[in-house]
Amino acid sequence: MWDYFTNIANDPEWSPMTTRSEKTSEGPLGVGTTFTVDRKQSGPTRMEYVEYTRPSRWVLKGSAKPASFTYSATLAASGAGTDLTSRMQLEPKGTYKLMSPFMKGFVSKQHIFCTF
Repeated sequence: MWDYFTNIANDPEWSPMTTRSEKTSEGPLGVGTTFTVDRKQSGPTRMEYVEYTRPSRWVLKGSAKPASFTYSATLAASGAGTDLTSRMQLEPKGTYKLMSPFMKGFVSKQHIFCTF
């Protein structure tokens, strides 16, 4: 599960909002790995792993036209399965700051805890 879920190149397979994802750095996944991702809402987004603690936690920083963000996720064993806890902190840019209340509602619908 870890290898699949932390590899952002797999996002188009499971996320209907992601249209393309490409790894843009050399070597294995880890701190410093970068991706360019096209999402329906935000367009091209550059992402970089800033923490990669296998097999339990990873943190990404990203930047797109509407906002910069920090996304963190933690995996923990739970009974017969695994719990995923994820959080996203958005920093809207430019005129998108005015849309913050709407963005928060949209992001919350994706089951991500959001802080503005």
